[in-house]
Amino acid sequence: MPVDLSHYLSKIFYQEDKLLFNEAVICGASSALRACYLMLWMTLVESLKRRFIEIGKSDSEIGKIVGELRNKEQKQIAADKYILEQSKKFGFISDQTHLSLEYFYNLRSVLIHPYSTNVTEEQIEFAASIIVNDVLANPIKLRFSYGEQLVNRLLEPHYIDNTEESVTALAKSVQLRIDMSIMPWLVKKYLTELDKIYQDKTNIMRIRLLNRGIWFIRSMILNNIALFSEQEYHDLFLQFPFILTIVLSVPHLYVSMSERVRYSIVQYMFDKHGEFPKFLHRIEVLFQADILSAVHAKHLIDLIATSKFRLLRDCGLSTELIAPRVLKMLQSSSYETSNQAIDFIKSSAFKLDALDNQDKIDLGIRLAYQYENNNFKAINYVKYDAETNLPSDAIMGLMLGCFINPFNRYTISVKTIEQIFSIKIDQDQKEGLSETIIQYIDASDATNLSFYESNIEELDTLYPDNEIIKPIIDHLLTKLRIAEVESGGDE
Repeated sequence: MPVDLSHYLSKIFYQEDKLLFNEAVICGASSALRACYLMLWMTLVESLKRRFIEIGKSDSEIGKIVGELRNKEQKQIAADKYILEQSKKFGFISDQTHLSLEYFYNLRSVLIHPYSTNVTEEQIEFAASIIVNDVLANPIKLRFSYGEQLVNRLLEPHYIDNTEESVTALAKSVQLRIDMSIMPWLVKKYLTELDKIYQDKTNIMRIRLLNRGIWFIRSMILNNIALFSEQEYHDLFLQFPFILTIVLSVPHLYVSMSERVRYSIVQYMFDKHGEFPKFLHRIEVLFQADILSAVHAKHLIDLIATSKFRLLRDCGLSTELIAPRVLKMLQSSSYETSNQAIDFIKSSAFKLDALDNQDKIDLGIRLAYQYENNNFKAINYVKYDAETNLPSDAIMGLMLGCFINPFNRYTISVKTIEQIFSIKIDQDQKEGLSETIIQYIDASDATNLSFYESNIEELDTLYPDNEIIKPIIDHLLTKLRIAEVESGGDE
């Protein structure tokens, strides 16, 4: 009796499988049931084999299976049973499907002998139904067995090149191959294993494995935000706070989280920044992206203003954000405080070019103030580093600081002016420098100029022809004479 299997063709996912299956359809329509059954089996085996070959191109473990298959073929050893076992192991087929296919395999082994019992129409239909609906109708998707092996391989230190680019590429390829229904399970399982590594401070590969896991999970979530519900995200965060803080605190993921999850992430970073200073940098990134709550933004600014500086300097904060604290420290009369600021200015963490023009000027004024107060580090910095390291606005601030201190008071020292104005500057920088300094002097409301009258007169004698100092001194002398006249008039 003929068997019509043509209605299955439209369900088959891959064209290559349709071509082979169509031969089974032809055999069934011609009542060649033994041949039909064997073609069904051949279609199944070839489809599974092709799936191994395809995935093996980017998965070394599955690539080993492909190598073993080719080895068996070269030695003319039947590989059907091996293909079934490995398909189950890697999740190509479920346990239940494997049981059915084993039955078909045993029947196939009987049917290849011409003297055996004939196959029935019902057996053909049953086999076609399982083979198509459980295998051929589905794209290559891996399930729990593969997930188990993937997590185990990810926990091997040398499994993959440990760069974010490589790990992200792996995560994307996994998402194309894996059954999406097991994704939440996979992420939770990997998080559980990563948490064990995080807790084990003796593991010398700890940082490598944690970074790999963070990149992998971040990529998985980024491409499927709806992987977990709002409540599930929050529950996972409470279970794995450190790892998920790193995963979710990047702006493009952070904005996708609920307000409750965002609050928990930021609050955890604030609470733990003493242990993990770089957490403040992560908070700043959210602040700069304008996605930090107003409450947390204020907390960040207050924290930078009040925390011990030795903690802040290791946080990776931007120069723009930490500059107000550094400038304030340079106003301190405490050498310990001001020296920390000077050391930080000299470090690679402090980007002078990132300061705005006014901050550069204020930096120069404060360095001059420390120089005037005989701060040894400030003196050395001005003598040996300022000329090559400070931008022009900061040099101008240094020179301005020889006349007006950070507290808007006159401060005129012959010795300080001698050193600071010996700094070599380009002719372009000299243009208008005196006028600019005079403008700043006039804009101040300092009233103690008369205290430095003798210093001003000495400078007038010392620098009769200096193109920068002379105009400033002349202006100060004029202010003194005006003040004397006005004082005499009041009497």
